[in-house]
Amino acid sequence: MAATRKQSETYRIVPLYIVAGDTVFEIDERIFILNSSALKTRLKDPPVSSAPRYQFPEGSKELPLVFDDVSAEDMALVLDALSPSYYLEDDQLEKVPDDSGESGPPIQEWLAVAEFAHQWGFQVLHTRYLRLLQGNLSDPVQKVALYHKYSTGLNKQFGLAIEQLVKRKEDPNAEELGKIGLDNVVKLCTLRGLYSCSPELKDEEKLTQKIKEVWEIVDWY
Repeated sequence: MAATRKQSETYRIVPLYIVAGDTVFEIDERIFILNSSALKTRLKDPPVSSAPRYQFPEGSKELPLVFDDVSAEDMALVLDALSPSYYLEDDQLEKVPDDSGESGPPIQEWLAVAEFAHQWGFQVLHTRYLRLLQGNLSDPVQKVALYHKYSTGLNKQFGLAIEQLVKRKEDPNAEELGKIGLDNVVKLCTLRGLYSCSPELKDEEKLTQKIKEVWEIVDWY
């Protein structure tokens, strides 16, 4: 019985209070703090499993951890995503929903979680939500913009997005070009020029190879 009590004490929930918008959230400190590289650096002492709490300088009812630039709605999304009961299987991350439905995937919600995770160093969460976005975004400009903003790996979804933009009849407009970064703009414009005057690039395999060549990609991951 003593061993059982000790184990339950070691893994009991340690409350952490955070404020976003006009809402106070009470969460498990371990789930939140230890998933964030940015917040872990602010721990007073290294975490040990037997400690009653990890002595984070903020987080009590009297001195909550405040996120001034995060809305209550976005924080609720983040906490749902961090919950142990909320887990997206790998096949869900890559699945593209049927566009014939009345409501598409909650892209803006996913973007909010990805941005928060990036800002506060929730690396695992950030990676998973980028994969989710890359697998479900229909706009190729948004996919390339994700790569530019977060320096994500050049995966097959990125290659397919570039291919769509190369084949598109309309030139990218100024707003679109502003989202994908100067380096990608130069490479995309170069490739569009080659595609328009090189019949051989109409072959799918050769176009894919040229995309890899221009972006200096050995292979997709």
